[in-house]
Amino acid sequence: MADETSRLPDLIRSLLITHDPIGLFREEYGNYDEYEMEVRAVAERITGVNTRDEALDLVWAVFAYWFTPSLAGQRDRYTLIADALWSYLTRLRAFRLGQNVIYTKVSTCDRSCARVRRPWDLARSSAP
Repeated sequence: MADETSRLPDLIRSLLITHDPIGLFREEYGNYDEYEMEVRAVAERITGVNTRDEALDLVWAVFAYWFTPSLAGQRDRYTLIADALWSYLTRLRAFRLGQNVIYTKVSTCDRSCARVRRPWDLARSSAP
């Protein structure tokens, strides 16, 4: 199970690059580590959230801290990121409890980011 939790930074990184809430990522520059501080901050705290809204609050708060609230923008900007994180955490928790839960895959990536790993690719191993 620790293996699934250790995948969180990769999932978070993928989501931040895909949605690029601040507009810093440029594939042509290969700056895949642009949000590394935010990835670490979210990864350290995300397992402690208990609702989708808490996940949204966490992600927004991390960006507000590192970029200021005005640059971070509205919380709505982080909804898809928080939804994907919450979905993964919910699946992970259900798996840990031995529950057989069926989830619908929601795409968080379009064709323009085909080279970026999609969040559901991270969960295709033996665990959710």
